[in-house]
Amino acid sequence: MRFNSKILLFGEYSVLYNAKALSIPYGRFSGELKFGGISEPGVADSNSSLKKFLHYIKTNLSATAFFQVKKMEEEIQAGLYFKSDIPVKYGVGSSGALVAALYDRYNFPANEFNKLDSALLLKLKKDLSQLESFFHGQSSGFDPLVSYLNRPVLSIDSNHLEVVSGLGFHSSVWLVDTKQQGDTEQQIQYFVGQASNPGFAKEFQEHYMAGVDEAIQSFRQKGEGFFPALGKVASFQLKYLPGLFPEKVLQLAKKGLETRDYFVKLCGSGGAGFFLLFAKDGFEIKQIQKGFSLIPLSFVA
Repeated sequence: MRFNSKILLFGEYSVLYNAKALSIPYGRFSGELKFGGISEPGVADSNSSLKKFLHYIKTNLSATAFFQVKKMEEEIQAGLYFKSDIPVKYGVGSSGALVAALYDRYNFPANEFNKLDSALLLKLKKDLSQLESFFHGQSSGFDPLVSYLNRPVLSIDSNHLEVVSGLGFHSSVWLVDTKQQGDTEQQIQYFVGQASNPGFAKEFQEHYMAGVDEAIQSFRQKGEGFFPALGKVASFQLKYLPGLFPEKVLQLAKKGLETRDYFVKLCGSGGAGFFLLFAKDGFEIKQIQKGFSLIPLSFVA
């Protein structure tokens, strides 16, 4: 069974403050657990990484309560590895997809999904956060939850999650590929440093978080207020978090903010990897394609 990557459409960094966030599965990139000979390219490294993950699970007593450790150990010895085309350190959930695949295979007891209410979603998110902490030191569990369910998930706050439907882009949306890997820990440190600047907290609360909330609501309703809300998000990121944009992408984002024909925003923690570009109807994307590697982002759920 393959598990898709994810795209955090809205909620970069504000989700750390229990603000709303909306993430969707993205089927262009995915991965699956397979068995292969250790001598095959990429298999040995993946298998070795799974061994380290298994050791982490064994020392995490709360995780062993729901994880079939013995079964995983036996299958690792039999050549288990994760075959994936998800770009690593790109902000699209490569570790989240792996965790989702492992949870699906070794979770015990198996979850029943007769009713995906908030209580079950929170339980899944908690389990998955414990597993993904192996990769990041700390994890919200949000990324692997989206990959695991393969459904869009709205995080309302730390205690309320909702699987959403009826989503579909009503504008031209693209992934801007920087062709570079990012460092999430380094980007978070930068954000924390910027957050200490005078005026940041007030504008973050009143301008950025409000813009994210409005963008999500308007996006779901396909309302006319989507681009004005998106403009608030983009302008805050450019004003207070310019260091999260590579110089070339920064100039592209500034031009979009000036013309209001399109907006560029973070896709994950920023720094490198992918960025999101939302273009208004009628804008000739060819103007940008000449200088940037763009991937069309389509989604309907």
